[in-house]
Amino acid sequence: MCGFVAIVNTNFDNNYITNRITKLSKVYPHRGPDQIKSIVKKNYSLLFRRLKIIDLKERSNQPFSSEDGKIDLVFNGEIYNYLELRKELSNYNVKFRTQSDTEVILKCYQRWGTDFIKKLRGMFSFVLLDEKTGDVQIFRDRAGEKPLYCSSSNSFLSFSSDLRVSRLLKDFDSTISQNSLGMYLRYGYVPSPASIYESSFKLPAGSKMHFNFNKLRLKKIKQINDFKDYSNIDISAWWELPSIEKKRLSKEDAKDRLRETLLNSTKMQQISDVPIGTFLSGGIDSSLITSLISKNSNDIKCFNIGFEFSSFDESKYAKKIAEHLGLKMENLVCSKELALNEIQKIHMAYDEPFADSSQIPTMLISSLASEQVKVILTGDCGDELFGGYNRYLLGKKYSKLISNIPSIGKNFMYDLSKSGISSSIGWLVDKIAPNLVSGSFKDRFEKGARKIKGIESDLDFYNSMVSEWRDEDEIYSNKIIHNQIIESSFNENANEDILDKMMISDFKTYMSDDILCKVDRASMNYSLETRVPFLDLDVIETSKMIGQNQKISEKGETKQILREILQEFIPASLFERPKQGFGVPVSIWLKDELKDWAYDHLSCETNLKHNFFNQKVVDDTFKEHVDGRVNNEYKLWYLIQFNQWYLNNHESK
Repeated sequence: MCGFVAIVNTNFDNNYITNRITKLSKVYPHRGPDQIKSIVKKNYSLLFRRLKIIDLKERSNQPFSSEDGKIDLVFNGEIYNYLELRKELSNYNVKFRTQSDTEVILKCYQRWGTDFIKKLRGMFSFVLLDEKTGDVQIFRDRAGEKPLYCSSSNSFLSFSSDLRVSRLLKDFDSTISQNSLGMYLRYGYVPSPASIYESSFKLPAGSKMHFNFNKLRLKKIKQINDFKDYSNIDISAWWELPSIEKKRLSKEDAKDRLRETLLNSTKMQQISDVPIGTFLSGGIDSSLITSLISKNSNDIKCFNIGFEFSSFDESKYAKKIAEHLGLKMENLVCSKELALNEIQKIHMAYDEPFADSSQIPTMLISSLASEQVKVILTGDCGDELFGGYNRYLLGKKYSKLISNIPSIGKNFMYDLSKSGISSSIGWLVDKIAPNLVSGSFKDRFEKGARKIKGIESDLDFYNSMVSEWRDEDEIYSNKIIHNQIIESSFNENANEDILDKMMISDFKTYMSDDILCKVDRASMNYSLETRVPFLDLDVIETSKMIGQNQKISEKGETKQILREILQEFIPASLFERPKQGFGVPVSIWLKDELKDWAYDHLSCETNLKHNFFNQKVVDDTFKEHVDGRVNNEYKLWYLIQFNQWYLNNHESK
């Protein structure tokens, strides 16, 4: 696990590059505190920071070069099956200088060419440069676990693990993309392949890029499609999410296959030359991964974060699960003061604006774990593969019903939610039937009314579920656009059930650009590597063979098949409870402890530094929230996090 930057075919002189490399090396020490190394050649320059996980000796430092020094590699990630590949290569009398997975990548390329990429099981982004042929090969893993940005100008083409690195290069255009900002306001993150800057993009998950630096014509680009103008640059997918199997596995066959693939995945991902642990929240996914790990080893330490604010705390369940499995658990009790302190600096871990508030506990637990281990296995991405989100339940039950409600009815409910009548009705229902819904009936009604407005199709339903600021809001002068990957996912799978379409879209967008981005940036902020067993190729393929009724039961239980497998390891009483998520009460704090801080970050003075947002809408949205009329937690959080990011990256320079 590391961070790198590759600067290709520059118009910079060697003195500038050498001086700049020194400055670049200071940008992300957290991504690689154990080693710094750079090389400067005629057509490219490479900088690498290493977090030592496999083969801790200096011989495995990067940039890593072939024996003749003509092929150079920078690689961020882990290849879990590198020992198997090493054995296969040995059959061809391939010799090795190290015990690293880095060298295996280079040797695979030398033996099989770029087709070797399909053999890799792991998380990765890497750049291979062949000085003899001029060929440059760039790859990103199947799910997008590891970041890979490309930036361009008339002076350079760069590839990096952190967008802030390229910003330090002369001629970098830091113009913020209006479309990207619009999508950020809608989703709370900037979806691939876009980046927040016009001059950069993310290489999509499961994609590759190839060009020859001897034929490269440098120029500024504004989006990934602009590379089509380059005759010798090719960007294409090397892996696609498997299609849904029409003939699904039987219940028992599905359980047997999934249990086996998950067991193999956790075993494979435990390979490490440094201490390893697991995040154990007490929920279904982390409990299952921890249970499977315990089958391979009882020397694994679990880490948990508890909360003083009890409605968010699952630590007591996690403790009981760890005890049942015979594992040690370290627990951090998150006080209000600790969380509030973390909130004010989380933006510094993210190279783009990012607004998933569960980033707060994720950073806190990463800090705790990093004191004792360097590698963590997580239970992330079980929701996307096996039906864990409430929106899946809602889609399954209500999508068709909502689509058939006349627009006038939806508009009436929306107008009612914005009126004082909504507050009165909510207060009355909460008094008469306080257990009718979880949380405030008023908040639920208001949120529901906002969500259903404008829904005419499955795509509308999904976009409503995953969006906050929408087209009808006048917060932003540019029209807020939809994510094209979401639209194509629904269009290409038009004959599938809405549940399958939603899960496909989540895998391609929300999972990669929100969940995985959140965990990577938060954990690497403390030099901690996180691994995701649910994203093993066999597990992904198995998920496509499992029927909907095994993921979501007729009674509305999510992740049914994971629950049944988990019950083989621990009693159901330890995990059968409503899904709580992994968050903090931001909504409450914005009215109280964070009110003044939020006001400063939403003020006219702050917004005028970029002048993107309609100040009247900002003020009205904040006042609605503070007065308790509408829960605008997410809308406000999106604005605050953008402003924090902007001030840190643009006004402080």
